[in-house]
Amino acid sequence: MQGLLETMQDTTGLPWWASIVVSTLAFRVALLPIVRYQAHALSRLAKAGPLLMVLNQAISKRLDGIRPGDVKATTAACKTYASGVNAALKVHHVGLLAAVASPLVQLPVFITFALANRRMIDTHVPGLETGGLAWFEDLTEADPLLILPALCLGSTYMNLELGFARLHESQTILRFLKDNLQLLLILGAPVSSTLPAGVFVYWFTSSMYGHAQHFALRNASVRDVLGFPPMPVLPAAGGGNAAVSAKEEERPSLPPLSASPSSLGRGGGAALVDPRLLSQALQAIEKVEIRRAARLKQNSSDRESEGREGEGKGQKKSGPVFSTYPTTKKGN
Repeated sequence: MQGLLETMQDTTGLPWWASIVVSTLAFRVALLPIVRYQAHALSRLAKAGPLLMVLNQAISKRLDGIRPGDVKATTAACKTYASGVNAALKVHHVGLLAAVASPLVQLPVFITFALANRRMIDTHVPGLETGGLAWFEDLTEADPLLILPALCLGSTYMNLELGFARLHESQTILRFLKDNLQLLLILGAPVSSTLPAGVFVYWFTSSMYGHAQHFALRNASVRDVLGFPPMPVLPAAGGGNAAVSAKEEERPSLPPLSASPSSLGRGGGAALVDPRLLSQALQAIEKVEIRRAARLKQNSSDRESEGREGEGKGQKKSGPVFSTYPTTKKGN
């Protein structure tokens, strides 16, 4: 990274801040194939959403029937749920790592750039002390006004918010990832604000490029030219009750035990091809539900039987008999 920056600055003759900006833009453009790969993975993950919602409903019902502290039953339920999730992802040929491919690549690059910038400061690369702009003329020192850290943290936070805005409600893992990344940004603000201004030039340029890319890819023509999948169609905003009822109609219900693998995708718009693993996972959960219902019914019938037996015993017990007729003594 240090060699790339120095080559760019020597070749173009630009000031250091401009060399960092050009290098960052070139790198982000080179990442477009990875971004496209991630977009296709997210599209396939959205198709698996209805199946994941079915699994979420099933595991919620099953965990409700487990006694608190029953670690063995809870572990078994989680293993079954994990098997179902893995099967749903395999059916649609998607992996969770592919859905976050772009951040996974950008984070190591950011760390590499920060380390390269620190190395350039330690080796006293000429021009860095005066290669900045406006109030951050010295790229080897932290921003004294803290304007660059605030801009970078705010723009990155919004990038995460926009990038994960269209997640399906079943994609709880990605929502968890987004929330924790945003929390990490806030908690790490005191440390990140001490970084050299040169790092923030790279960070802010990369973040603003992310904003531009996000809004450009909302255009169907741009997506088609770059080979991105179509944008997911959001449900039209209607009346309050109508919108709620339409959403409830689209929500898949827990399939019965006798459901065939081909019928597991009904109601969610997903066309499945022999999802045997998913069928087994759902049937295992459903069997537990059936056994639980049978136990509850048996317990209820046992209590009713005990109640009837108690009433019968009470009726058999007899107390002293009192007559209403007067008694007379027999004389001698």
